[in-house]
Amino acid sequence: MEGTPGLELLFSCAKAQFKSKEDVAVCLIHWNFINNGFTCIGTGEEAAAESGAESELLPEGWNQSSEVYTLRYQSTATSSSTNKKDRYLLKAVVADGTLIVNVMNLEQEKLASKIMKISDYVTDDWNTTYVNTFRNVEKLKKIFKEQLLKEVIPSPRVSKDEEPRIPYEDDPLRIRRQFPERHPRIDPLDPFNFGRTDLDPFADGSGGMIFDPLRTNPRARIPGDFPRGAIPPGARFDPIGPGGLRGRPRPDPDHLPLPNSNDYDDMFM
Repeated sequence: MEGTPGLELLFSCAKAQFKSKEDVAVCLIHWNFINNGFTCIGTGEEAAAESGAESELLPEGWNQSSEVYTLRYQSTATSSSTNKKDRYLLKAVVADGTLIVNVMNLEQEKLASKIMKISDYVTDDWNTTYVNTFRNVEKLKKIFKEQLLKEVIPSPRVSKDEEPRIPYEDDPLRIRRQFPERHPRIDPLDPFNFGRTDLDPFADGSGGMIFDPLRTNPRARIPGDFPRGAIPPGARFDPIGPGGLRGRPRPDPDHLPLPNSNDYDDMFM
């Protein structure tokens, strides 16, 4: 049979011990344990019954009772939670052509049960040849692993270093900040478009007609402090800011001085 390595060899070794169809079914369950990385360490429910020897074969006296089969197993892998090999107990009870299979993890006291109809997996020609004895082995193999072992084998712990991390760009909790444009939207091919956004009440404040010297040069106070070409043509000069105009006392006037006003300085005129 494909996908059943070791089953034929196990059947050949235990064939002389078979007394009934139920014995063959228990042998098939035993093979599933071995196939999933376990070794048999004895019979009986008590730890004192363990001989200490690990084997892939059925232990001596495994089918003394024709009604209840009790076998003990040990995992070949070390448990991550207890740092030792977990032990398991198989208890199969015969009832009206079925086996009530119970598998228990003795370290963590986890239990899983499954009712197995013997005739679904063992034929009436069980005492002839290996080829004529078993059926649906692959089906039982899947049931054993998913409905029995999966319920009792401890889940591996995942360390913090192994936990999957969400990429920064895909993190749903990250706040995505959106920054407005800082440059004026000016068409370089249209020189008359300069400052047009100043007249647009819905513009983003990036117009070019109002010239603020503090944004360009915080130390500047009058237009003469800027090189030629630094002030856009036709722009108004807005001197409002900290400090005062050069040579004038504080507080700063809120507008430029009137023509021919060198003889007085009255901010309320």
